[in-house]
Amino acid sequence: MALALASGLSVGAAAPAPGPQIIGVRLVGEATEGLPALLDELLGQRDGEKTFVAWVRRAEEVAGVGTLDVLSQAVDATRDARARVVVLHDPTPRRVSNVAFVIDGAAMDAEAAWRLWRRIDADEGLESQAGRRHHPYLVGVDRRAIQAWYQDQGFREAGVTVDVKVDGGLVDVTWQVQRGPRYLIETVDYSALPERFRGPAARATEARPGQPPSASRVRRDENAVRDVLCQAGFPRAEAHVAELVGPVSPEGGRPVTLRFIADVGPFVRTGPVQVAGRLVPRFLLQTLPLQEGQPFCPSQVEATRDILRDFLKDNGVPDPRIVVEARTWLKADGRRVQAVTFDIRQLADARVERIWFGGNLVTQPAILRQLLAIAEGDLYRQTAVDASVQAMRRSGLFQKVDVDIIAGSAPDRVHLRFRVQERKVFRVDVSSRTLTLYNMDVGAWPGDMRDVEHGHAFRGGGQRLDLLGDTSNFGVKWRDDFLTRLLVARASAVRSTASNAAFEEQWINLDAGLGLKAAEGALIGVLFGQVEWTRSERDKSAGAVVLDGDTLTGAVGFDGRMDFTRRDDERIQYLGLELSTVVRAGTDLAGESVRWLDDTTRLRLHLPLWQTRRRQHWVLRLTARNRGVFAATADGSLQGHQRLFPSARGYSGSSIGVEFPGAEGDAVLLGGLHAVDGSAEIRIPLPFGRRNAIAPFVDAAAVSDDVKALFQLEDVKTSAGLAVTFSLFDERIEGSVWGAWPLDPDADAEYVGGSFGGSF
Repeated sequence: MALALASGLSVGAAAPAPGPQIIGVRLVGEATEGLPALLDELLGQRDGEKTFVAWVRRAEEVAGVGTLDVLSQAVDATRDARARVVVLHDPTPRRVSNVAFVIDGAAMDAEAAWRLWRRIDADEGLESQAGRRHHPYLVGVDRRAIQAWYQDQGFREAGVTVDVKVDGGLVDVTWQVQRGPRYLIETVDYSALPERFRGPAARATEARPGQPPSASRVRRDENAVRDVLCQAGFPRAEAHVAELVGPVSPEGGRPVTLRFIADVGPFVRTGPVQVAGRLVPRFLLQTLPLQEGQPFCPSQVEATRDILRDFLKDNGVPDPRIVVEARTWLKADGRRVQAVTFDIRQLADARVERIWFGGNLVTQPAILRQLLAIAEGDLYRQTAVDASVQAMRRSGLFQKVDVDIIAGSAPDRVHLRFRVQERKVFRVDVSSRTLTLYNMDVGAWPGDMRDVEHGHAFRGGGQRLDLLGDTSNFGVKWRDDFLTRLLVARASAVRSTASNAAFEEQWINLDAGLGLKAAEGALIGVLFGQVEWTRSERDKSAGAVVLDGDTLTGAVGFDGRMDFTRRDDERIQYLGLELSTVVRAGTDLAGESVRWLDDTTRLRLHLPLWQTRRRQHWVLRLTARNRGVFAATADGSLQGHQRLFPSARGYSGSSIGVEFPGAEGDAVLLGGLHAVDGSAEIRIPLPFGRRNAIAPFVDAAAVSDDVKALFQLEDVKTSAGLAVTFSLFDERIEGSVWGAWPLDPDADAEYVGGSFGGSF
């Protein structure tokens, strides 16, 4: 009979111990008005560098507060507490005028020093920046950060001192760094590990020859080896790195051998896995990371608990309480078996009692409620809350969206508070000469002058108004995606012109439509009608198949759009797909005889490749667009602007077309009856600001009057390039710039392009 030994087992990493608590703060120097109250805010906070950096910056807002320092600390050994002494050196504010570096006795030039400061600031975060207030405490913080940065680069013996020169209200800061020899990894040795773990450990660790053996990387590698052993069923395994340092080389470096050593401990197999306290579907239990008979590792327990927590949060339990009970059984043959029980403390299903909105200065609550996938009285479901946040981000009305879950009047009641930051009133796109007004309400006439002064007049209804001022497109477009919870509407009036060697054309288009929406605006279908007057002047000697004269046409159509994508905190689409299709059927009402049917279908796929520490995503984007038009006339003639040009970056707008004979024998390029284009790009977010990224891409396009010709590879025009999107000053200035190289040397090239605009 097996012997049973019950013992507790830690199933997760221990939470880091909080720092000492600040129990006293004393000021040295003459107190200014507002500073004592600011000092009191430190009481009760945890003593740490970040706390005082933030506090010193806040103190700058108080009049008369200049050079601050935090000189000393008193430690109370009987309590986990500290007292701080804040010294006000001088009430006169001083600013840093210049930051210089002296490396190993050699002064760096200004540009090199600026670049070094930027590198260290990106990794460690520095406070002594030109133009900022000077504080001795922050200089000390920066000294430790610079020393840590050099040590992380392999200069373990680096010493950092600072020279501060005061000239009136300005301060020059000079950092003097003595680097010493650089430590570099020469060999990574896994021979001390059991043989079957050497390969997995080598793949899991980051240490490579030629790299500095930074302390942070060594700690990560120790944890990685420990996790490899744990996943193999050795939860008590210990791993550490021994460093063997060689003598200084002639080049001034010191070679280091990293040897990974491990004590694997006993093997443990997963025993019975049970869920108590609440019924969980069997299919979910079968997909849990923790399965009976498999090697046991505590990280699997945490992963299992997360899955159960997500399931409960989506079934009426916003704050699941799951207690893990783990027991190790030692069998007679010496094998260890880990039995795990997840005890879900029975909670009543929570329902949404109230829904609040915050930050909507002009947006009507009724508009916000149209975007909710959850309503008051519904069972709390996390997926519905997430869908509501995604719908708000997708709406285009807000810069930022967050949600808070607040306890209700009873344990089974919760309140939801959606916090939004509205977009600026209007946006100007310089490149396309377009003025866009967001979140308009053309029916909200001001009741008095206060509505005008506060900016509430004609705002808050979710409508969008585009004013086109380009020389080739002049007019207005209006759209209301929030007419009711189910209805959307649109209208437009645009005058356009086009010309080439074969014809000149101008037309006026009037458009109006009414449609339905679903899934919080992710699905929209609009039935619309159009009336268009066109005047065409065709060169009689050209062979272009283009109508000539005045024509009044009418058309009806369907515009369907589907947006099943997820957006991150910066509203960047990182997962899902978009699909749109527009189908029109038209006929002449007066003038030249013409009938046509056209359609445009566009598909875009977003696939996340990687997520950064800032929760930004590397995204692979694949886009494809297919367009076709069928003319029911004797010779296939159409109005010139109805013929289709595909687009590919690197080619001018009308350089990919169908050749027709010109007036003097020269070929004329016109749009075709069928066109396809697409692109593949990888969006790589930049580590500064919001919504900044670079994107290498490949574009392709083809056009023809014959569908079969579209699939002949020799007729496809391709290009490759790089795009940069930028967002500055809290998204007030945004735009993109791209450069592309067309791979067809015979086509007209457009090597650079982009857009630029601002929101106000």
